[in-house]
Amino acid sequence: MYIVAVQRYFLIFKLVLSRLRKRILKFEGDESLEYYARVVERLESRVTSTTSSIKIVEAYIHMQLNAGVSEEYLSDYYAIIDIETGRLDGLKEALRILQSELLNYHSNQL
Repeated sequence: MYIVAVQRYFLIFKLVLSRLRKRILKFEGDESLEYYARVVERLESRVTSTTSSIKIVEAYIHMQLNAGVSEEYLSDYYAIIDIETGRLDGLKEALRILQSELLNYHSNQL
């Protein structure tokens, strides 16, 4: 079930990237560069918030384990970390692609 959720997130990111690419191609001139920059900023923000979520859940798990809670009880929290890690990987890949495209666009404009 959790693997399916992670796969679903990756498919969603592929769809989002495809739509972003189509939208970016519609822009011309400086507006396209500004659009790239805004998208990259939003992705960076999502990476930061997802990373924070992972750290919060990890801290909670660590605290519970130190209190003597069994790992079986914490399986849902481990699943959350797996899902968020998958989301984070997808976000980072999307960010790398967009940053690369931004650099390519900028170098082509020079």
